[in-house]
Amino acid sequence: MRKRRLIELCVASIFLSLIFSCKMPESAATSLVADLQITVGSTARSRALDPGLDLTIASYDISGAGPSSETFSLPGVQGATATAKNLRTGSWTVTATGKNAAGTAITQASKNVNVVAGNTANVNITCILFPGNGYLYLGFSWPSGQIQTPEVVATLTPLGSTVAQNLIFTSAATSTYYQNTSLASGYYTLVLKLNESSGTPRNLWGHTETILIITGNNTSGNWILYPTDLSLAPTGGMTVGLASVTNPPLGVTLADASSSMVRGGSISLSASATAQPDSWQWYLNGTPIANATLSSITLGSDLAAGPYSIDVVAQKGVTTGSAGSRFRVVAPSVNRVAKIAAGDAHSLILMEDGSLWAFGLNNYGQLGDGTNLNKFLPIKVMTSVRSIAACGNRSFAIKTDDSLWAFGYNGSGELGDGSTTNRSSPVQIMSEVQSVGPGSNHTLVVKKDATLYAFGDNSYSQLGDGTTTSSATPIQVLSDVQAVAAGCFYSLVLKTDGNYWGFGNNASGQLGDGSTTNRVSPTRVSSGIAKIAAGIWSSYFIKTDGTLWAFGNNGCGQLGDGSTADRKSPVNIMSDISFAIPGSGQLYTLALKTDGSLMAFGYNGSGQLGDGSTTNSLSPKMVMNKVKEAAAGSAFSLVLRTDGTLWSFGSNASGQLGDGTTTNRLLPVLVQVE
Repeated sequence: MRKRRLIELCVASIFLSLIFSCKMPESAATSLVADLQITVGSTARSRALDPGLDLTIASYDISGAGPSSETFSLPGVQGATATAKNLRTGSWTVTATGKNAAGTAITQASKNVNVVAGNTANVNITCILFPGNGYLYLGFSWPSGQIQTPEVVATLTPLGSTVAQNLIFTSAATSTYYQNTSLASGYYTLVLKLNESSGTPRNLWGHTETILIITGNNTSGNWILYPTDLSLAPTGGMTVGLASVTNPPLGVTLADASSSMVRGGSISLSASATAQPDSWQWYLNGTPIANATLSSITLGSDLAAGPYSIDVVAQKGVTTGSAGSRFRVVAPSVNRVAKIAAGDAHSLILMEDGSLWAFGLNNYGQLGDGTNLNKFLPIKVMTSVRSIAACGNRSFAIKTDDSLWAFGYNGSGELGDGSTTNRSSPVQIMSEVQSVGPGSNHTLVVKKDATLYAFGDNSYSQLGDGTTTSSATPIQVLSDVQAVAAGCFYSLVLKTDGNYWGFGNNASGQLGDGSTTNRVSPTRVSSGIAKIAAGIWSSYFIKTDGTLWAFGNNGCGQLGDGSTADRKSPVNIMSDISFAIPGSGQLYTLALKTDGSLMAFGYNGSGQLGDGSTTNSLSPKMVMNKVKEAAAGSAFSLVLRTDGTLWSFGSNASGQLGDGTTTNRLLPVLVQVE
């Protein structure tokens, strides 16, 4: 559950002062009357609780019961002071009830005070949660067949107590729930464990949470648990609902939390709170960790591969708080990810053993598995592959024998097989191929002898042959070519002498020649270039000195120059860059620096920048480190780290992140292959 803002116990101090005109004998004290001055203070802070309970104290109802059954009542006191007049001296019980603007009683406390003639009586009252009962509901549900024999183990422990109450769940075929309609208000520590009890019993999931029960109120939150969280078969999901839970007043946060570690390594976490706690306790999968009573913890090599939850509970006096994180221990693999590629909504992974894996959207067969069914987890497609590429809804693979294979959408002949028929299985296109650069609807290929071939749509002369005639078969265009990049209706070529050439559509200045004039034939633009890259209408090159330059469309800040102004000529963005990776659809860019840090900028509507937000960025911001390679799709990103692990973030509507879900991710998540 997400942690909300703090709720603090309100402390109301009531000072009672008797004001007399003269001092009387004690024997006559009980017959006298006096005024009672009451001063009320509160440290309650505004906090809206679902479904709308406001904890801001707007007024107090103050009452008293005294000698001879006398009483007083001061309803709706607003401000710091009030006076009850003509009260009989003697023993009084004073009660203060704090209410919010809607008139709902939030806090209450009573205390006795002895009013003595000729003296000033003072009493301090600490208001706590208004006494009474609230409602608690806990529910789990899962698709049929997901868990054979589920068992929920749950306990609820009141704050300050060591006695845990076991919660008895009512179970059905694919769900189980617990409810309590009369749970006393206050703070509790809730421990949940979900087990598989058939065969070899095992814990699937655990969680520890500090909860607050409010008199007469229900609040709600939920967790979504997917198969990757539970180490189960990749089908369906699990929804865990939680009601009558609200955040505690002591805010607790975790730092340095990582979502994965390789088995045999270690993971360290540290916690902090809004006030210095009296005690800490860490939990792993809902079980207290022995001697883990400090604000930091390191988990080491004794953890087996699989998913884990780590939670920490802090306590300070009568307040408490908790925070949690999830991580996965992955087994070290000798077959690590070597290369990655991203289309509009599908992903390709090349492993070190030469196997090609794919996942995501598959409506045109772009995954190459012979079907048109989307895949939410990586599936193996080919072997003996040395290089991969993807764009739009099609994919390319160069095998170790230098043959080029293609699959997916082919409406303009962009697969190069001589037809316009979509292919759901790989078909061989050419031999002796060095590299391939697919664009939105055309493809460029560099052969081993440095000759350039092109095929597909040619509406803007993006094939570079001086015509606007499309071709479903490869045609030779240039020689002495070392690298290519294809965008939407335009092409970039880097020749072996370091000169950069462009041709095709130039409406946004994406050719970088200082104009918006389309070029029907290759036009030399710049020299001293080491690498080139093309997005939809934005282009990039890295000079031999490592500086990144950008030009073309900049509507969402994808050029990274701090503006949204299009650039017809290259502008210097930053230095020490190894690769530029523009998105193939929505307008954003990733850039990899020589120190392994990954920078991101441009459109971020689906979280494809990986910074935890959906806010566009006009300038580069670092999102990850220790990065070896990255790939950008239409609205999602793939990142290969130096340890061989694969991460993804952004849009996931078709399963293109490979985490077994269709949930968008604003922060990087680990992708499990094999």
